[in-house]
Amino acid sequence: MGAETFFVYSEGENIDHAFRRAVDKAFYDHGHGGYTGTICEKDGWMLIPRPPRISAEKVEETLDLAYQAWAWGTTPESERKWMMKPTAEHRAVWSKVQKWFGFEAGEIMDIYNDKWGPCLAISTTGADKARHAKYTSSPVNDATRPRGHQLYAFFGWASS
Repeated sequence: MGAETFFVYSEGENIDHAFRRAVDKAFYDHGHGGYTGTICEKDGWMLIPRPPRISAEKVEETLDLAYQAWAWGTTPESERKWMMKPTAEHRAVWSKVQKWFGFEAGEIMDIYNDKWGPCLAISTTGADKARHAKYTSSPVNDATRPRGHQLYAFFGWASS
């Protein structure tokens, strides 16, 4: 079995509601057969802090690039023969992730790269709301959003 990355925006009264809505939509769009590579393969979420002035999409892209340096550092030397050695760019991006999340960076990478466990979640900014409009036919704005609803981004790897 393989795995694919996913990134999805969802809104709700709270993060649990937003997660359930995203999962329900993925089941509707991709069926209930399993191994869809979408959020419906995930059993929960972990909310991570959003670095100041960084979009949710940029956080996900950065974690994806940092994977090689993180995996190289956590894999026993005897198993590294199948892995690509990280480049200077990978190491620089991993340093950025460590700066953003401190001692939690390794745990965040573990969760991001686990195709079976929970996904990562992050609260969004005004700029993320505009990007969300690219992915939906109903643009999100404060005038049309139900009172008290918040937009979240969910992302990670899922089994496919």
